Amino acid sequence: MKKLIPILALLATVGLYSCEEDFNVAAPYRQITVAYGILNIEDTAHYIRVQKAFMDENKSAIDMSKEPDSSFYSQLDVKVIEYLGNTAAQTITLQMVDLNKEGYIKQSSVKDQSFFTSPNYGYKFKHQLNSEREYRLIVTNPNTGKVDSSDLIGIVSNDTADNIKGFDVNEFNFAQYSLNFSRTAPTAKTTFFVNTPVNGYILEGYIRFHYLERNVVTNVEERKSVDYNFSTLNTLPSEPYQPSVQNLSILSFLRDAMGVAPTNVQRYMDSCDIFFYAGSKELYSYKFVNQTQGGSLTNDNIQPNYTNMVSEDAFGVVGSRAMRFYENAGLTNPTMDTLMNNSITKDLAIRGRTTD
Repeated sequence: MKKLIPILALLATVGLYSCEEDFNVAAPYRQITVAYGILNIEDTAHYIRVQKAFMDENKSAIDMSKEPDSSFYSQLDVKVIEYLGNTAAQTITLQMVDLNKEGYIKQSSVKDQSFFTSPNYGYKFKHQLNSEREYRLIVTNPNTGKVDSSDLIGIVSNDTADNIKGFDVNEFNFAQYSLNFSRTAPTAKTTFFVNTPVNGYILEGYIRFHYLERNVVTNVEERKSVDYNFSTLNTLPSEPYQPSVQNLSILSFLRDAMGVAPTNVQRYMDSCDIFFYAGSKELYSYKFVNQTQGGSLTNDNIQPNYTNMVSEDAFGVVGSRAMRFYENAGLTNPTMDTLMNNSITKDLAIRGRTTD
């Protein structure tokens, strides 16, 4: 197992742990490089965050989190190497950019902790990724000569022309597709038929329900939406898969997410958007390690997580994903009847569909 440690870092999505030895991350003589990025073959520009997790025994971690210099290196040489088989076919140099200016705004911290939000540095490159090739991140610190790198990364295919290698959701090929989760028997399910793409090892689905709230006294209307997340599904690349979800689970989610309708409020259901994400082996491994080790003996004080950075003092996850989506899926008439009359959702005050 690679070494993993808990580190206070701005990349909250990446937890870090050492399973072999205790490690004092507050030691002033040691800097830890943290890298995070999810590449998408459809993107024309790709971004990878590379930061340092560096704490001082004599300073508060909260105080240091307010200073950008505590999280960013003054200078780095960041490259991505594209491999064809065992051969390095191309070297791509990444440019340091402020992600806030690129449209990826860093959100303010919770509870008024005053963590810095600007600048928000990342490393950018423009390159047409290829699912038949592999990629490696190389990070060199010219001030120390230290070189950190990732394992080889496979790119999830987004090709639909080839159903063997591509990412295909059968229902998304319908000209007009409507969700039907009207049956409420405990075994009743809504099922999708998906072909997982090349390099896709994990599949996750979302249904975004759009609806309108109308106050019948004031006539004030507000459009809202809630996202239902399928449990993560582990699968194998280039194989058909049938992710399903219990209909009662969808109804229970809507009851909790929408909540009991306020006084004088009626609700009207709109269309739904459906998303499927296929993630690479790195994202699968990160999820798998979280699930299997989250209940370990060390769970009280250490959250073990996966990293695909191979250097001794570098941690993080760099992987890839692809997406398929269907916009404006309808709800069948029996489904609307269930939403309006079933005991689980009756208090939502759903009165029908939107008219626009």
